[in-house]
Amino acid sequence: MAAPNTDNKFDHQLIEFGGVNTQAARQAIEDDEFSWLENMQPIGYGHLTSVPAAVNLGVTFSGATAYWMRGANIANVEYMMVFCTNGAAYQVNISAGYAKTTIGAAGTFNGSGTKFDQWANERIVIVDPTKGVFSWDGTTLVNLVSVATFTGTIAATTLTVAATLVGTVAVGMGVTGAGVTANTIITGFIGGSGGLGTYTVNNTQAVGPVAMVGTPVVPAVGTSVAVYASRVWIGNGRTVSFSAPGSYTDFTVTDFGGSFVINDSTMHSTITALTTANGFLYVIGSDSINVISDVRVSTLTTVATTLFSNLNLVTTAGTLAPDSVVSYFRTVWMAAPYGLYAVTGSTAQKGSDKLDGVYGLISNTSAISGGVVVLNDILCLCFLGQYLDPINGSRPLLFVYFNKKWFFCSQISTLTFIASSSVAAKPTMFGTDGTTLYKLFSDTGASISQKAQTKLWDFDKPLLDKQVLKAGISIIMPQVLGTISTTIDNEYSSQIASLTGTNTVTWQNNSYVTVQWFNNLSQAVTWANFGYAWYRTDVSSYGKYAGMTITTTVPGVDLIAAQLQYELRARW
Repeated sequence: MAAPNTDNKFDHQLIEFGGVNTQAARQAIEDDEFSWLENMQPIGYGHLTSVPAAVNLGVTFSGATAYWMRGANIANVEYMMVFCTNGAAYQVNISAGYAKTTIGAAGTFNGSGTKFDQWANERIVIVDPTKGVFSWDGTTLVNLVSVATFTGTIAATTLTVAATLVGTVAVGMGVTGAGVTANTIITGFIGGSGGLGTYTVNNTQAVGPVAMVGTPVVPAVGTSVAVYASRVWIGNGRTVSFSAPGSYTDFTVTDFGGSFVINDSTMHSTITALTTANGFLYVIGSDSINVISDVRVSTLTTVATTLFSNLNLVTTAGTLAPDSVVSYFRTVWMAAPYGLYAVTGSTAQKGSDKLDGVYGLISNTSAISGGVVVLNDILCLCFLGQYLDPINGSRPLLFVYFNKKWFFCSQISTLTFIASSSVAAKPTMFGTDGTTLYKLFSDTGASISQKAQTKLWDFDKPLLDKQVLKAGISIIMPQVLGTISTTIDNEYSSQIASLTGTNTVTWQNNSYVTVQWFNNLSQAVTWANFGYAWYRTDVSSYGKYAGMTITTTVPGVDLIAAQLQYELRARW
């Protein structure tokens, strides 16, 4: 007969890394989840790795406070467009060099609520709640709602703007003047592009030269804008205006532009955001989402007109945070006051259940901004909120998501807004504190504060006391000097584990006396151990539960596993 097993010592290893879970108590989350995980990405089995730090790009906005920004591509150059509270706006070349160009001086824009979307890759169309609608082609800012006056002639369907031009000529403008046929509209550019030159009009005639007035047909103001189906769509209140096909300036009905009002009770308030994704135009309110699709010009009626489908998709979810609306793969995400929601197909589903313990401590959910970023070669979704940290006080916190896992990141302590853009075809995250532009997650050599706090495990025996006897961590250390600290936690307290958590090497002679090395300049030399290391130590901790907290500032650390040895003790 075999002897009974009297060994009461057991080993526990965490090597399959899940995400963070703040919805439940630390004792109640899954065994592979973390109660807190900051600046460490749980990529997979044996692979919990640090994220890079932020880089100050040296671009500042003196005398102004940046409140909103977004990436755009103009003529195959990537830019970050930054708008400030004094009404100024700037263009920063993020493809190379970070040169800053002024789009508009102070007072050009409203100072809050200005938005834009990209038209092809030739310009952006900007809407402002009080200042109008603009286009910017990387060099010239044009107010599309300004009247143009000029001396012109019309021969057949060619308008020649010859002299005394004040303002900018745009497609879609109605033209009036002595002898000009009623309802004459500029329909295209020939040799002119907004200034002196030639243009086409819709009515054949012979006029001039006479004084003429070009009156724009662009909506006067807007609070949201999106480019969809080769048209510009502008939201203001509950009204959506749309341009003619192939035009960003022509909103005339005769050219198949137009507008509509959402009168349905499914939208309780006004339009918060417009965004294009997955072949649809999403019209988002505070608690509803409509989708526009199947846009076409129909000639089946007496008068040709633009037709489309306008379907209410969701009646129970929306957002007050337009800057949180982010397309991530086939899903559109947004921040509601009660969680982060994902719209897939015709279904809106809360995607932030495991952030519940933190999300309720976001000071202003309507100020959440978001984007996408590649971290450690994985495309991640990212949101920024101001977290009312019960321990460290109010601070900006990034919520990062991939592969059904959440974790937290912190980059700079004063971060107020984030936006993403494609740099060399790679989604990249930028941020600002209002005065400076940063490239986030890009400095792999800078120190960054990291923290991984495991579950408090009961080892499937919640009623028995446990004595933790040993603790260890398996890691891959980069070629950077630094220290990793570990505590052994129970339901009452934490105890420092004296792990040899540093990669510095101490030399000793045969008498165990420490030997100090010096170089030929008489400078002390520090030796270090890089690569795989297993740090372990004896500990003594009692409780019904046991867990670990691992912290470091060493960049590039890769945690393979965390281990505990414990002994079962008294029941109850």
